[in-house]
Amino acid sequence: MLPREAVIEYQDIYKKLYGVILSFEEASEYANKLFNFVELVTKPSELKQ
Repeated sequence: MLPREAVIEYQDIYKKLYGVILSFEEASEYANKLFNFVELVTKPSELKQ
C-alpha cells in the first residue's frame, strides 16, 4: 500500500492530466494498481538465458 502522500500526489497529477477529481479511495486504488503493474514489468526476469 502506498503512503498517503503518494496517493495525494497521484490525485494532483490525475487532475492536471485529465481534469477529473478522484476521491481518495479511487486515487489509492488506481495508484496502487499502477505501482504494482510497474513493479511487475520492471522486475528482472528469472529465466536463465
